[in-house]
Amino acid sequence: MAVPKNLVWEQSTSTGTGNKTLSRYGGFARVSEAFSTGDAGSANPILFFANKDATSAEWEVVQGYMSDANTFVPVTVIDSSNGGSAVTFTAGLKFVTCDVPAQRQVYLDSNAASPPSNDGASIGKAGTAWSDAYLAAGGEINWNNGAGKLYESSGNLIWLGGDFDMRKTGSSPALVTSRQDTHSTGIAIGSLYYKGRDNGGTSKTYAIAQAYCDGNTAGSENGSLHLQVMKAGTVTDVATLSGTSFAPTTSDGLALGTTSKMWSDVLLASGGVLNWNNGAFTLTEVSGALVASGDIITPAAGKVGTAGSNIQFQSAASTATVTGVLRGADTGGSSNPGWQIANSAQFANTAVPLAANRTGTDGVIVNLNRDGSAQGSIAVSSGTVSYNAFMGSHWSRFADDAYTDVLPGTILEAIEGVVRWKFATFEVDGVTVTVEYNSPAQHGDSVELNFEGDTYTALVTDEEPGNTLVKHVKVKVSDTANSAAVYGIFLDYGVDDGWNDVNVAALGNYFIRMAAGQSPQIGDLVVSDGTGCGMVQDDDVIRSRTVAKITNATPQRVYDDGSFLVPCVLYCG
Repeated sequence: MAVPKNLVWEQSTSTGTGNKTLSRYGGFARVSEAFSTGDAGSANPILFFANKDATSAEWEVVQGYMSDANTFVPVTVIDSSNGGSAVTFTAGLKFVTCDVPAQRQVYLDSNAASPPSNDGASIGKAGTAWSDAYLAAGGEINWNNGAGKLYESSGNLIWLGGDFDMRKTGSSPALVTSRQDTHSTGIAIGSLYYKGRDNGGTSKTYAIAQAYCDGNTAGSENGSLHLQVMKAGTVTDVATLSGTSFAPTTSDGLALGTTSKMWSDVLLASGGVLNWNNGAFTLTEVSGALVASGDIITPAAGKVGTAGSNIQFQSAASTATVTGVLRGADTGGSSNPGWQIANSAQFANTAVPLAANRTGTDGVIVNLNRDGSAQGSIAVSSGTVSYNAFMGSHWSRFADDAYTDVLPGTILEAIEGVVRWKFATFEVDGVTVTVEYNSPAQHGDSVELNFEGDTYTALVTDEEPGNTLVKHVKVKVSDTANSAAVYGIFLDYGVDDGWNDVNVAALGNYFIRMAAGQSPQIGDLVVSDGTGCGMVQDDDVIRSRTVAKITNATPQRVYDDGSFLVPCVLYCG
């Protein structure tokens, strides 16, 4: 838009609300001379129309443009004698001039220049902006009567208000600080200060994030971020983030976490190192193994960590591989126990998987304990190994793999049939389920199986279908007096692994269930009486039907049917 001229005044005899044909009035400047022609949109000038007849009330303040040197096109009516709507001008002479509407005038008094109403005008506009704004010392930009203020104080620009919300489309917004002087290295180039007030109302700095130039050689510049916090009344540099590390400012000056606020995990890359005291002790990951640079010393016998903690080795297969020796410098001269394995352990090697070496004297090599109390041992004496408190047993099962309630010490006989460990496999809602199977069906048979209250068709499979050499035979409670098929004494059911495996005591020191009315003596041999109980053998010759020899005639337990348990040594193994 051209710069308006002074004394712009034209005349028109046009009627209605449409375009107005203008002509020069006297020696005044024409509108087309003051303004260029063509539609300038929101930049169109403001023109004022009025009827020359002093008694007429027709007038209009309108925003429009000159389509040519003589034609004015009205666009937006700002105010009029028709209540702000376009005026249908009647016949007569009208005058046209340039004017500033009252709504857009700025009022200047002794203190300020103000728009005619709140939020009524802007300083500059899009496409036609002021080049600069100069404010005096302490000058401020004030939003909504103090809701937000930006002002200068001692050369600093201070924001007073709500959050400073930066928004940008197409890329992320940035808050940029830039030191403009030529500076050396090792100095701060930008800072963020976080301030508050103490309980006396004094302003205090509670934390600072400060960027440093650590190297300014072109092409190899380095920087760091220093974190400072208020500590015991003094702002203290506590940590530094550089291009290679995140470190405390002073050694031993900062902890990762606290006793109550702990990190969930620490994730290290391949080859990561935990380093104590600049290499005094390190833990390093090497090809999936954790390598210690020195000894791990236990604060309590057999324990690592505080009382009650243990070293645990675990893997996805529920077993763990431990390679190496318990203690590199220990040649076996110590009498203190090295490890306690709380649950279970497996030792595997293509040579000797486990070696127990007692040095210097004869004695116990292995102690076998239950709940901390010794129950047995393996010992050596003059080159002879003894298995102490010994009782040997066999695996077996009852006919049809059934579970049968049997009293401990009951005499069992071998029957035809061997023990095979079988599974049953079936589908439940599209998921394959495999369970241990305890019934007569054989490998490859289909059976109806009840599982969690529902019946399924299952396929029976053998754990070792190709194994034809099976040594574990099935048993029954002895029902033949003086039977030579005696296999041993019922000990208990085996590990709770889903199968009805029976442990049959056959050799060594145990108990035998004697029939009611028997009066055994120490040294008596025992045979089956045909009811699962023992009776005294009629001679003292160990025969194929001999089950045991009495070692103590005092009953250790008496059952409801009058049968009783006495100690013995077994001869069935």
